Amino acid sequence: MAVLKDKVNHPAVGKGELLAVHDRLNQLRSGFLNELRKDREQVAALKEAIARLSECVSQLMSGEEFIGEVDGSNDSDIFEWDSELREGTK
Repeated sequence: MAVLKDKVNHPAVGKGELLAVHDRLNQLRSGFLNELRKDREQVAALKEAIARLSECVSQLMSGEEFIGEVDGSNDSDIFEWDSELREGTK
């Protein structure tokens, strides 16, 4: 009897409302998965950058000549920085 009363007291939910909720849940899941993918890509990029920096520091500590990647956009800056670094180590 209590179960029947409970069902009578709850308004009926239409199929359209259920479909809307289902679609919204799918959108939320998709958005969540996209954010996770972006975070993983950012973490991977940061991990790679840290590894490169660590390698550069190791080269400098071992006395090897510093070899930096140059993309062409800041050639003069890297040349100046490398020259200053060499002057400082002499």
